Amino acid sequence: MSAGSRTAGSAPLIRHARRAGFTLMEVLIALLILAIGVTGIFLLLGIGTKTHKRAMDQTRTAALAVTLLAELEQAMGAGAPADLHDETHPGFPDGYTYDATFVQIGPAPARAYGVTVRIQWRNGGRVESETFETVMLRK
Repeated sequence: MSAGSRTAGSAPLIRHARRAGFTLMEVLIALLILAIGVTGIFLLLGIGTKTHKRAMDQTRTAALAVTLLAELEQAMGAGAPADLHDETHPGFPDGYTYDATFVQIGPAPARAYGVTVRIQWRNGGRVESETFETVMLRK
């Protein structure tokens, strides 16, 4: 008897082929999930790169500020120190400038000054800056 024939009182015999592989809908859903995941990863990489650059800029300016403050302290004479604006420094990378302001602490003749150093640089089309404050004692 053939597979498609009937016998008395029995149900038809039908061969069921085994399903192998995925349907088109399953593949499309998997690709959509993969695309969303890859897009998220690329967004995180972009954010991570920006954050890393900002951290490197902050580290560089902190090191420059320490160097600058040490030099300002050595150069401090007997008179009141003068404020500095848009100055460059040979140890700074190109495009970096600084301002330094001094505020006398206590009565004259002052021995202590509040010092604010602001370092600026260009990042693309924007001007970025970091500000550092300390107290400097005259020796």
